[in-house]
Amino acid sequence: MARRIKQTGKLLHVPNKAIRSLLFSKVESTALVRRYLQVTKGTAVKSIGDALMRSTKETLIKIVNACPEIDQKAIEDCFEDNRYSARPSFQLYMLIPIDPKLMHKDFMKNWGKNKGLAALNQILIDEVHSKGKWKNIEIIDQSEVDPSTLEFSFSYHERYEYIEPETEDSKHVYELKYGFFWMNIDERFVSISVPTDSISTVLALAIQQVFKIYTTSVNISDNVMKRMFKVDDLKSSSLYHPKPPEGMPQRFTVADPHMGSIMEKMKGYEEYGSARSTYQEEVEEDTFSSLGINLNKGKIYLTRQLKASTLRRWGLQRIKQLTGYMKGIYEKGTLDEQFEVLGLNDDETLKDFTHTNEERAVILSILKTIMRCKQNEERSMSVIEYNVENLYKVLRKHTTAIFKPFCGECQHYNEIVCPSCGKAEVVTIQKKGELEGSCGYCHESVALSLLTCTEGHRVKVTSYYDGMQMIPQMNLNELLNQLAEKYFRIRLQLGEKTNFYLIGNTVYVTKTTTSSKVMYHISDIRSLKPVWDRTLTDEKKAEVTEILQLLKEKCSNHSVEGCRKCQSEKSLLCIMKPFATFTDHKLHPHHGQEFGDVSFTMELENLGISDAVFVGMAKSYEEGTITQSHRLGREMIQQFIAKCIDDRVHVLGLIIAADVDQGLIAMCRHLAEKHNKKVMMWCFDELVLAVDFALEKLGLNPVDVKKAIVSDTHKRTTGKGTGKAKGNKTASTKARSKPIRKKAAN
Repeated sequence: MARRIKQTGKLLHVPNKAIRSLLFSKVESTALVRRYLQVTKGTAVKSIGDALMRSTKETLIKIVNACPEIDQKAIEDCFEDNRYSARPSFQLYMLIPIDPKLMHKDFMKNWGKNKGLAALNQILIDEVHSKGKWKNIEIIDQSEVDPSTLEFSFSYHERYEYIEPETEDSKHVYELKYGFFWMNIDERFVSISVPTDSISTVLALAIQQVFKIYTTSVNISDNVMKRMFKVDDLKSSSLYHPKPPEGMPQRFTVADPHMGSIMEKMKGYEEYGSARSTYQEEVEEDTFSSLGINLNKGKIYLTRQLKASTLRRWGLQRIKQLTGYMKGIYEKGTLDEQFEVLGLNDDETLKDFTHTNEERAVILSILKTIMRCKQNEERSMSVIEYNVENLYKVLRKHTTAIFKPFCGECQHYNEIVCPSCGKAEVVTIQKKGELEGSCGYCHESVALSLLTCTEGHRVKVTSYYDGMQMIPQMNLNELLNQLAEKYFRIRLQLGEKTNFYLIGNTVYVTKTTTSSKVMYHISDIRSLKPVWDRTLTDEKKAEVTEILQLLKEKCSNHSVEGCRKCQSEKSLLCIMKPFATFTDHKLHPHHGQEFGDVSFTMELENLGISDAVFVGMAKSYEEGTITQSHRLGREMIQQFIAKCIDDRVHVLGLIIAADVDQGLIAMCRHLAEKHNKKVMMWCFDELVLAVDFALEKLGLNPVDVKKAIVSDTHKRTTGKGTGKAKGNKTASTKARSKPIRKKAAN
């Protein structure tokens, strides 16, 4: 009996009329009356048809349980034909295979015979919605519903909240529900039918992960609507304008049986776009339903209940029409049309990178502008939708702002000179009630009335945003590179072979050459391979990390004689010593007048330079992230500028056992590019590798090294060593768990 109840429990997901039809088709009338009275404990019934019409779903299912004439197959058939009937909706996605030649036949060789089902369930196991709204999503069936379309059926449990009447306590219960999705490799679409958007997102990501096919939501644009639907079938429309004319609403909904002809006569709303629309749709001959369309979400839905067979026939036909048209636009349309049909705003990487819809919209607008510049071989184009204030507020976390106002005499944007020190480096304008200027080199205040460009022309500054140049940080470049390659198969190579920046609301795109590469990672240098080409176990990494956090910029014996002696000793007491084990760096006392904390020669193969001079500014371990406003950040920029103007130096580096902010790196890149220098960062991950190499090279035991450093630090803080420094605190020996980076983006 328990098994029987479990089978008939599926009927909870079909309409009452389907259960009544099942009863009438399988049970003779007299027997049906008897079973009805048995279940309801009644004594008589005038019309069994009327009685069943008034019955609840629970009562109807109990009657089915009492009818042995209805076997398991009949119940399964009823469920299968009617389970998707309650207001079916479809979330549409476009498929972008990594292999553009992939077709259904080849796909099925790898994923037929329920292999796709098994792989998806492996990914979906233990998937629970973050707010506890649903759980236990499981693919339960995989089948081919036509020669090129796979149908995957799935079940999940949806949570319902209620108040216990007797105790007034909040309770919840999970109800089993069903959905399905169609996947067509040849037509390049996925259609997910489930009322919960979050489940659609999870399934789309699982499809992407399992089948190595990008899934992107689509926008059903106004142009697609006009092409795919008859205007006479339009019944209602929600109109939207982001910046409506004065006195006009931002959004409103209009409805009428003759909406199509009325829309053509409405004046003043020509610039409004549709957000949602409803059409009269013929789902089969002489059978009509309202078809709702959510344009921006790429979702369509019917208001009429349909049998599964009818739903498949209508749904596949209509969805193939829609996605086929959008696929054609994606493959052959203009750049504007491609961005219009792709729902890039919902890309998970972009959403993780940003916090607001405006931020996503600005980044996508910049991406489109860069792609248009490259497509048309233009050096610059305006992001006309935004002004410079909008752009700066949205992008300030992802860019470094350089002040380069427009000089009327030079007729171009130019750097300004500090009246105090004469440097044209990092003069910035700040907005604190009134505009204020300061020099990044000498840190003196700058009178705005005395500003001149590098040519000596007086420059007038009236706005905080005048001539602001925004230079992208590496993470923004990486995001744009990823989006372009993922959706358009275009390798922008921003930060490598292409650079871009913004001045005002204009995007400037410049080509780079091998010689113009600025940022180098240690793995770009062949002579440093013994350092970067090594793998550390978690245990070894923890040991090395503790040592790195203890190392200071100098030891208790720093002096000309002490450093010369240490050069050949098997010891490790300062942050500079590791470099003496794999370069020609000579240890020297740490003082303000030195050529550099660390300096050595290296080969830049792509430039044909065999003896490039590297000079690095070294700082010991620091917790947190070093930014431009951080004390160490300000010191490093000042030192960096000083070395930029030193003709003896080819490559500059920041050597610091800490995380360095993208903005500080971008500032160093800008300064280096301006002075035709290169940059190589030695941050925490790189220094872990360097220290590990030094331990191996010198044959040192990590435990002994730690003891020696702690002992030496004690000498320094008590003044018992030969050095002058006192009062330095011992760094925390708590090992960091951050993973080692093998390669950083340029």
